[in-house]
Amino acid sequence: MGREVEKLRQELLIQQAHHQKKIEEVLLDEQNAKDENLRLQRKLQVEVDRREQLYRQLSESESSLEMDEERALNNKIKSNSKYEQTRTSSSSSSSQHNLVRSRTASSPAFNINQNSDYLQRKRLPSNNSENNNNME
Repeated sequence: MGREVEKLRQELLIQQAHHQKKIEEVLLDEQNAKDENLRLQRKLQVEVDRREQLYRQLSESESSLEMDEERALNNKIKSNSKYEQTRTSSSSSSSQHNLVRSRTASSPAFNINQNSDYLQRKRLPSNNSENNNNME
């Protein structure tokens, strides 16, 4: 019986050592996962900050371009207004029609203006036919 108890104690010590080794491996893996998670969170934050900075730069550039376009349009209107004073009102209105500031594709009014222009063109023929019907 002493031999069997001794054998079981040896087996228990081996199993405890094996268990302790497994626990240390799990703790090490857990620490590595936490470190990797922290590294990835920092990397993500750097990318988020970079994206926000690029967005701000793009917005500033777009605003600057729109202001330049507005300035150019105003200058063109001023220079044309002197020229227009000598022309008739009918030719004046047609040249004023060409002096429309262009919008960038990301400008909020771009899609609205496109849609309203399209709708106005669609309505014009129908309005004219209604007016003709009303006159008859």
